[in-house]
Amino acid sequence: MNRRLAWLIGLALLALLAGMGLYLYLKATPYTEVIDHGPSPEARANPYLAAEHYLRQRGLTVSHANSLDILPGLDPRGRSLMLLGERSNMTPRQADQLLNWTRAGGRLLFVAEALWDPRTGNSGDLLLDRVQLRQLLSKDLKGDGPEPEDEHYPLLTRMYLEDEDAPAYFSFDTAFHLSDPKSLAQSWANSATSTHLMQLDYGAGSVIVLTDADLWTNRAIGRYDNAWLLWYLAQDSEVTLLFNTDHDNLLTLLWRYFPRPWSPSPPSSACGYGMSVCARGRCKPPPPGHAANCRNTCGPVPTSCSAAAAMRPCSRRCARTSCAAPANVTPVSNDSALPNNGRCSRA
Repeated sequence: MNRRLAWLIGLALLALLAGMGLYLYLKATPYTEVIDHGPSPEARANPYLAAEHYLRQRGLTVSHANSLDILPGLDPRGRSLMLLGERSNMTPRQADQLLNWTRAGGRLLFVAEALWDPRTGNSGDLLLDRVQLRQLLSKDLKGDGPEPEDEHYPLLTRMYLEDEDAPAYFSFDTAFHLSDPKSLAQSWANSATSTHLMQLDYGAGSVIVLTDADLWTNRAIGRYDNAWLLWYLAQDSEVTLLFNTDHDNLLTLLWRYFPRPWSPSPPSSACGYGMSVCARGRCKPPPPGHAANCRNTCGPVPTSCSAAAAMRPCSRRCARTSCAAPANVTPVSNDSALPNNGRCSRA
């Protein structure tokens, strides 16, 4: 009876599990879920990685450089050099080399990095001053902007092309404005408030100046016509993007931004010296009568012993074999075995 009951219970459980499985099979709906792990390490290290891939897809040859050391080996003919990184360390000699390279037929693109200072008559941006353009703040402009406000995209920069009915739109930072006081630019792109792109001939080459290049970073190049503008400015040439992707390691960053904990200051050095003095203490002179006590116990100090030996405790000096001890003194090798608190005993 018990065996039959166990079989019945087992069959009931199997039927229950089969029923539940059939129900889940009929009700469950399979789906595909995409988990976004964020940008790849390569994309995080290279802010213009998407721009490089886009230009290659359009059939252009693209290379990347971290410094201007590649300039002597760069043929200017049919080459576009885009300076997208920071240029505060550029020297006047490097600026002259770049413009000579452009004058020989190269296409140079760079971002204006400094504002025009009317008191000094320059901006401090070596390239911008040499091509005689100026960068100002849009809020400091007087009068109306260079273009009427667009009803669809009032904050975007627009550029009109021949045989095109509608303009191309770009997301430049509208806080800055490029000025051309000598009317050298052949083409430009404006927003409702300011000008953000200028192109001018320079010898056998050309110079393109931007107020910013953030529209070509990985997060912004897919917006509006930003990618198209990059291709338009680089078309029919081999492209070299110049920006530094080498990142400092942790120790370098700590030394740069937190140098004080790593370099000992005078107060900390004095404190350390004081702690050392407190830990070691000052040398105490021998107590009064120490030498007489030794003479009375061990006899006269041998002349062969040095002054340092004479300052040692009497028991250790009596035990030294290098000093000639008196005949009536018995050397003792173990201080703990000395009677009378460690004094030498006479034989």
